[in-house]
Amino acid sequence: MDNVSKPAKSAISTLSKMPNEYDKLLGKYVVLLKKQPLNPYESYFVILAKSFNPFFQAKFWKSSYVKEFMKKPNTLAQELVGADEILEYLEIFDDDAIRSLLALNNMNLRRIQARSATSWITPGIATVGGLLTLTPIFQGLVTTISPFIKLLAISGLIGTIMGGGMNALVSLPRIGLVKALGDILAIAVAYRKIKID
Repeated sequence: MDNVSKPAKSAISTLSKMPNEYDKLLGKYVVLLKKQPLNPYESYFVILAKSFNPFFQAKFWKSSYVKEFMKKPNTLAQELVGADEILEYLEIFDDDAIRSLLALNNMNLRRIQARSATSWITPGIATVGGLLTLTPIFQGLVTTISPFIKLLAISGLIGTIMGGGMNALVSLPRIGLVKALGDILAIAVAYRKIKID
């Protein structure tokens, strides 16, 4: 390690800090979204509770969030809430660091999606569809299976569907939040590339 030149050592130490810098950036974005009057990545349970609140509904429909979208359909203003503050914060990073933050965000997004029930919904539907094509074969088997095993199978299926649904309800806002941060980082990368060129 002593043979490594000073610039190389500083590059290694900077690179080793990037996962921590990404964690700080993500935390900053989460805190920023919590301060917003309308957070598009709030838990569905919180959004559902607010939907029954007449004061929140009145505030929502009168807000600039809705009015501005009616004038010009800019989804970025709605879905990238707080982008200006995050982009300003990103000015402290050099080009390589921003690209590293974007790469870390993409890795985080892939892992969140892999843990989410949404990752197996499409394969699950394809599997069920394939099994349904074999219905005539299964009908003969079902008539010979005991009622207890049928009840057990139906309970397991219902439990899986309910668990998957709850997992998706919890995961989707988090996936949306990380995607939004990725979009903000992509804006920073694109801007830096234009400036360099």
